[in-house]
Amino acid sequence: MTRSAGHWGKRTGERIRMYWGNRNDRQWNEGYQEAKRYFEAHGDLKVPVDYVSSDGYALGKWVKRQRYTYQNPEKSGAVLTEERIAKLDAIGMRWENRKQTTEVPEQNNLIFTRPDKAG
Repeated sequence: MTRSAGHWGKRTGERIRMYWGNRNDRQWNEGYQEAKRYFEAHGDLKVPVDYVSSDGYALGKWVKRQRYTYQNPEKSGAVLTEERIAKLDAIGMRWENRKQTTEVPEQNNLIFTRPDKAG
């Protein structure tokens, strides 16, 4: 580790990567960057919960946590700011769970036939 201007950096070869902000911001930004790459490659954020990026990042779990935090702010220990919500919206985030969008109420599955057409 090297120290410069009051911030810690990690030496990677000849390059020093600097981290600005707190650990939570860095972790969120890492997840966001992975989500953005996924969106650019697939055109959506329908990430399977068990999806892990080629870099080894558990993106599916990260996306699930963002949805949970958005839907349950009082239960979640995380903070999803308006800025973060806007960034995720811009890359196609759907805030409802897949179950919520694919389940059809039982009555919608019924087929109604007019009595005069039954046969």
